[in-house]
Amino acid sequence: MKVTKVESIVLLGRYHLVRVFTDEGIDGVGEVSPMNAAVTHSLVENALSRLVVGESPFDVERIWHKMFHRPYKLGPMGAQLEAMADFFSRQKR
Repeated sequence: MKVTKVESIVLLGRYHLVRVFTDEGIDGVGEVSPMNAAVTHSLVENALSRLVVGESPFDVERIWHKMFHRPYKLGPMGAQLEAMADFFSRQKR
């Protein structure tokens, strides 16, 4: 199973959801911290989603390391970690 698409959704300008789609027709939705929905939405749309597409959704450690280390110039705290949290908070195995 591979991730084929990541969709970032902001509701009411405040709530941020991320939907992850796979090549087997299975998808999942998780909520990102409402710390700053506009910032985390932009981070998911423009940086993190492309690091996840093509990966196995079960390879949590590999994906986490890619999302943490590759965009490191954005800062190791705050919005980057908030946006990353969704990919793992509702992981089902």
